[in-house]
Amino acid sequence: MKKVTILGAGITGLSLGDYLSEKGFEVEILEKSETIGGMAKSFKYKNNILDFGPHKIYTQIPGVIEEFKKISGKGNLLRVEKKNSLYLLGKRFGFPARIPQIVLGINPLKSAMLGLGFGAAMTKNILRKKKNRTYEDYFISGFGKPAYELLFKDLAWKVWGDPETLSEELARKRVPVPNLVQLVFSGKGKDSDGRELSAKHFYYPKYDGIGFVNEKYAEKIRGNGGRIILGARIERINKEKDRVVSIEYDAGNGLEKSSTDFVASTIYLKDNLEMMNPSPPKKIMGAVSGLKYRGLILVYLFVNKPRAMEENWVFFPEKKFLFNRVSEHNSFSRHIVEKGKSILTAEITCESDSEVFNSSDNYLYRRVIEGLETAGIVREEEVSEFLIMRARRIYPVYDLDYRNNLGVVLDYFDSLSNAITLGRQGLYNYNNTDHCIDMSLKAADYIENWFKGAKNIKDWDENRNYFDTYRIVD
Repeated sequence: MKKVTILGAGITGLSLGDYLSEKGFEVEILEKSETIGGMAKSFKYKNNILDFGPHKIYTQIPGVIEEFKKISGKGNLLRVEKKNSLYLLGKRFGFPARIPQIVLGINPLKSAMLGLGFGAAMTKNILRKKKNRTYEDYFISGFGKPAYELLFKDLAWKVWGDPETLSEELARKRVPVPNLVQLVFSGKGKDSDGRELSAKHFYYPKYDGIGFVNEKYAEKIRGNGGRIILGARIERINKEKDRVVSIEYDAGNGLEKSSTDFVASTIYLKDNLEMMNPSPPKKIMGAVSGLKYRGLILVYLFVNKPRAMEENWVFFPEKKFLFNRVSEHNSFSRHIVEKGKSILTAEITCESDSEVFNSSDNYLYRRVIEGLETAGIVREEEVSEFLIMRARRIYPVYDLDYRNNLGVVLDYFDSLSNAITLGRQGLYNYNNTDHCIDMSLKAADYIENWFKGAKNIKDWDENRNYFDTYRIVD
């Protein structure tokens, strides 16, 4: 048996481990935390099962839903009719934003400004063909400045930072319809390629949250003879020439050395490089240090009524609200929340060294409950308690330098003949869970063919180019 070592037991690492163990490989997964699942994990809190943020199962990638159904087992996935909205100017609007609905729903002066702004943008585009470079360029050229400032500017500041310093690629991935005309005439909510702009339904595990999927993968890996080592702090990834030959880690029993034939890493690129022995050149470390992240704060509110919202989640683009989105956990499955109760999750994105990230729990709760009362979602007297969780590196920041920095880092990994990186952290890619599954399927096929001598790192680069076409569909 050929041995494949996987770094990280998130959904990417676990699904890859399952597919490889099914193909007959010896699989070893090293995970630094004491639990599996990474960012797609669930945990028990009193009589409830909570996810680390809202996780739906939806995809436009052929075959991926079938993979979710296969691993989950018959009857364990609920099909949920999705409803979400946008809270703007004191009103709820459909999401994705329907410009005619917004125009009719706001005061006539603002509507006129949206129209004039769009006309000015189209005239400017005709007179001066300028390539979009920034997030701001993309939306102003396609929607006009007033629409950009109303719908997109504040949200960018809240989630990623200054939109003038963000790549247009980020805007294109988040809103693939490039201008107001296409958005208005996108008909049934589809882009020019016929793909849905928003999920009409999604799937969700019935009883145990998104973590159920991870547990099923882990169960299969162990059943196939694979090992998942938790609490494994990697000290060194040892190389000889262009090959990774062994990994040294401490899982609580002292330093252990594990030889390997192939390594698939799903951990943060910087963490991976810092473990390399010998160390990468300073140029590589400088490039990986330039890849930035934003932190995430999750504020869970336990509400004394069966439902607080009609929607699964509501987006809040305006800066006056500290949070970006609020979801209702029991709208995904009523079986994971205590009967007669509801749980809201407010998401706050910010720099991990910011004043907000390091604020007291009470301050964050006060800001969230004030915002929810303003929006008419819940009153403070209806909330019995709250819980706050933080994570420092969640959202990749696609700034104007990220492509160059990422290219330098991936070129280094491509110099290793028996190692690949994949997943959200391993490729600095905006992955949803469906993308993780798809990446793992592609990686398992690549690794199998690599051992046969039929694939090399150039073939993996083709996969990476395909992964760059993924879109985020809310």
